[in-house]
Amino acid sequence: MADLLPVTVMSYNVQGLPNLLLRIGNLSERLNHIAKYIQDVVNKYGVDILIVQELFSAKLYKKIKKRLESIMAYDTRSTKKVDSADYWAAISKPIFSWFSLIQGGVMIFSKHPIVDKMQLVFTRGLHADKLVSKGAVLARVRINDRLLDVVGVHLQAHDGTQEHNTRKTQVAQLVEWLSYKPIGTFPKVPQSRAGGNVPLVIAGDLNSCFIHDKDEAKELLDSFKAVAGPIFDTKMPTASYSTLTNDFCDFQNKEITYDHVYDYILTGPSVEVIQPQRVVTDKIGSPLAVHRRTMWFIKTGKRKINHASDHFPVYAILGLRPSKFSPVNTK
Repeated sequence: MADLLPVTVMSYNVQGLPNLLLRIGNLSERLNHIAKYIQDVVNKYGVDILIVQELFSAKLYKKIKKRLESIMAYDTRSTKKVDSADYWAAISKPIFSWFSLIQGGVMIFSKHPIVDKMQLVFTRGLHADKLVSKGAVLARVRINDRLLDVVGVHLQAHDGTQEHNTRKTQVAQLVEWLSYKPIGTFPKVPQSRAGGNVPLVIAGDLNSCFIHDKDEAKELLDSFKAVAGPIFDTKMPTASYSTLTNDFCDFQNKEITYDHVYDYILTGPSVEVIQPQRVVTDKIGSPLAVHRRTMWFIKTGKRKINHASDHFPVYAILGLRPSKFSPVNTK
């Protein structure tokens, strides 16, 4: 254990959908609070790598970037290499990168240099997910003399058989991509992940609950087995999306009760787990007033909330063993 290099990884769905698309999201009111909250939890929990989902707003990105610029100088916003079996999905990101919805909403921030990055766009999506390049982002991070491949992912939303089958298809595409696709041009690192030489962590919103949809969630997690597995307490998992403990989640789901595990951190076999996945339930510094709206613009109700997003962040402390290779000639 003495040779292990500890790395703290956090995943957070910030619900960064613009008001025009999700009027109950109150993003314009939450922008500053989300960015400040992220800065606070990154500092408090000593986060090395932050994986964010639903970061669809350029304004929100700039505010988060400003808050993190002195502690996390690297991110994947400028990812140019896009991979997809679907021709349109593969070319849409470079062409329309100025349009935030095309980017898929997944981004990785890091204290340590990102030496390579790449995006996977899923070929299948349902409902509103069709409007975004939903998929995964991979960042190869250099931490001292060691490398870590970090994958942020956001799977198909909503319940239902068709939605679950879509998530399974997306996981299959991700696993195949991680197993066979080249992700770098490092002289001493194989261009394929198939050899498993670089440690791997996958984190994000899988939209499948291990508590209430255990069979479906287990089937989904089993699909990851070729590359990674979950690191939370499967006997007593803690909800990361809950109307019982998150007042903003309750505000958005007025007549539905949720106490669900949607957010996961998974690790490959060459990664040691120092601290398993835990949920961060910290509140924002001061209450925020949010409003119900009709016709997108008319405010009809007001409530003070204490959480920046409908999801809680999750984090884990991982251990990297000494590398068998040196990350030379990195960018």
